[in-house]
This record gives sequence, C-alpha cells and structure tokens, in this order.
Amino acid sequence: MSNAILSFRDRIPQLGYRLLSYDKSKYEGDWKGIAHSHPYSEIIIVTGGEGCFAGGDEKRRIASGSVILTNPYVSHTEYSQPPPSAPLEYTAIALDGVCFSDGADEQLFARGYVFDFGGRFRELKAVLGKIDGEIAEKKPYWQTAVLSCVNELLIMILRCTGLNNVSVKEELSPKASKQPLWFVKRYLELYFIKNITLDELSEKFFINKYYLIRAFKQTYGKTPMQYLQEIRINQAKELLVNTDMSITQIAAQMGFASASHLAQVFRRYTGKTPSAFAKAHEKAAH
Repeated sequence: MSNAILSFRDRIPQLGYRLLSYDKSKYEGDWKGIAHSHPYSEIIIVTGGEGCFAGGDEKRRIASGSVILTNPYVSHTEYSQPPPSAPLEYTAIALDGVCFSDGADEQLFARGYVFDFGGRFRELKAVLGKIDGEIAEKKPYWQTAVLSCVNELLIMILRCTGLNNVSVKEELSPKASKQPLWFVKRYLELYFIKNITLDELSEKFFINKYYLIRAFKQTYGKTPMQYLQEIRINQAKELLVNTDMSITQIAAQMGFASASHLAQVFRRYTGKTPSAFAKAHEKAAH
C-alpha cells in the first residue's frame, strides 16, 4: 500500500493576494447605486434579498446565493429591488493582487462575473461565518485565521467557476507602481482603436497623469501615448500588407483623426508614408 505524499519542498502555486477589506452591507433606503471602479478586485457574496448588478454593458439579477467577481478598474454597481422585495444584503471582500480571467483577456476591463452558487452556498456561508467569528472574538492569530478562511473561499470560487487568477508579472523599476502600470499597458493593447487620452487614463487608473508619464516611460521605455501610437502603427502595417483597405479606412479603424494624421505619424515611426511602405512590401514580395 502506498500513500501520496506532498513535499512542501516542491514548488506550490501561491494565490499571492493582499486582503484590503472585509465589509457587510445592507440596503437601508439611502443606497444610491452609483457606478464606480477601484484599483483592486472584489468578491461580493449576496447573503439576502434581491437586486441587480450592473457591470460594463450588462445587467444581471442577483439574489441570495449570487457571487459577483469584479476586476480592478471595471465600472460596476449593485442596487436593491424596491419593496416588496427583501432588501439586498451582501459581504464584500476587497483583494489586491487578484485578477479573474476566463481566458479572454479583454474581459479584464469589460465586465464583472456573476455566478449562482446554489447548492454550494451553504459552504460559502459557513466560511463567512468562520471569518465573522474570528473578527468578533479576536483570539490569538485571528488575522492569520481570517486569511486562511479567505484562501479557502477564493479556492472554492475559482474551482467552482473555472476562472483563473491572472498574475501580474512584470520586471519593473523599484520606483514604479507595479499593478496600475501593467493595467494601463494592457488597456492600451486591448483598446487602441478608441480615442484614448492621458486624462482618461489618469481618471480610470487613479494615477496622476504627470506621474503616469514618468513612471510608464521609466518602466517601458516610452510614454503611454508613444506606446499607443506604436501599437496603432504596427496594426496599420498589418492592414496595409494584408488587406485592401484604403489609407482613409485604416486611419479610421486605428483611431487616427484623418488619413493625413496617420501618414504624419506613420512617417515619423517608419521613415515612409503608408503608400510607400505598402509599395515597398509588395515589391519585396515579388
């Protein structure tokens, strides 16, 4: 007979988060339900009542047993249904260093996730009960016990939903703020066709725009706007080579104000006009 033995000398994956807050909320009639975002993730577990969760472009009904997962910088809100429905109650757990993903990278910024835990809700409530007890009694090592319970909760949620915890791993300068810059970079890579401004980035990611310019350049070697233009020019090259789109169409698709604006930026980055670049590539191909 052989037993499976786990050696803790082996490399064991870590969740690697920081617990920021643990709060309980109940609708009391003064709940405004204003859309907001924040630079951390949230697990919201509905423990009573009925309401609605609005995240991104979707709205979902929520009730006792619903579990909501929001990523950093995703705009969202929750609100209670009017009487005679029971008022909404939930527990909110704020975590830094956790990012939920279903494998579609654009979902990092697009929406929150809503799951009905149904038959597993008893288990969730039991873990929440343990956390409440530890916070109330404050016995020795109670903070460690709370973290242990949050670990249990997070593992259960990831297993039941099939989501992954995306690690933010970047080699950054010691002076640079790690996660916000990574999220700014990913946002630019995913939404480069939008009309993105420094003011928008500053507001969305809670970073002073002058600090953002300095820290981003220190970390990635270029400013956010330079990085954005570089992405757009690289995409424009692909369209020039692989499609029959006109320069005007490419300019519109890549977020440039006009074909002449594209040509101006394109020449600055490549030394050629878009037309000259396309002709040179066509000649080289033959």
